[in-house]
Amino acid sequence: MAKDKYTVSTNIDIVGRLDYNQSEELVVYIEKGKGDNVVIVEVPLMDILQSCVGRQMILKLTEEEDKCDE
Repeated sequence: MAKDKYTVSTNIDIVGRLDYNQSEELVVYIEKGKGDNVVIVEVPLMDILQSCVGRQMILKLTEEEDKCDE
């Protein structure tokens, strides 16, 4: 009897704002919590990339603009 072949994929989404901190290092600012308890966490981009070495990666950058229909 032949065995079925399959792939297990795990996706991790990191949602935040890419920017420079006061030390001119690239960081991702991530909002943690909800409502009045929101805390903004600064995560160095190189730490994220180094922890993912050897994995497949998709980098998605979006631009948001607040608009109002008049």
